[in-house]
Amino acid sequence: MQRRSRFDANCIAFVLAIVFASGLGCVSNRGSQHDAQSLTDVAYGDELPVLDELAQRQSRIAKPLRIVIYDYPSMSQFPLLDLKVDFSTQMVLLAAMGPASSMDCEIRIDRVWMGVNRLEVEVTEFYPPSDAPRSPATASPIHAVVVPRCELLITGFTSRIPKSIYLQ
Repeated sequence: MQRRSRFDANCIAFVLAIVFASGLGCVSNRGSQHDAQSLTDVAYGDELPVLDELAQRQSRIAKPLRIVIYDYPSMSQFPLLDLKVDFSTQMVLLAAMGPASSMDCEIRIDRVWMGVNRLEVEVTEFYPPSDAPRSPATASPIHAVVVPRCELLITGFTSRIPKSIYLQ
């Protein structure tokens, strides 16, 4: 009987530890209202702040990508990304359209918010109307945002950077 109550107490302690630890996924150290603040109080549906961003129309990225960048070695594979990032508390979300037929094409990360046990990201691609004059150049638009670091899954994004991502 005494053995079973010790087992129950250990199970309860373990479950409480998991519940507590699951809320410690995201932190930020930029911005006055988010300075060194843990985002454990971020609830379902709350947006994460965008701390910095970069949009380019000519990245030379050869395929559509949705990448999360957690460290400097991964960031170095995207030399055009000139962002100030503290990877101890921040990460970069990168959306690339791949080759587009017009310089008027654009991709945007519109918002990042807390979902159920994951981050959700809204990415929008813009194309010119079909009857609009086309620019002679091919574009490869990207948009990158810096947000507080979070170890949760990010819907539609991967940290695995594919090989041969640049146009030849």
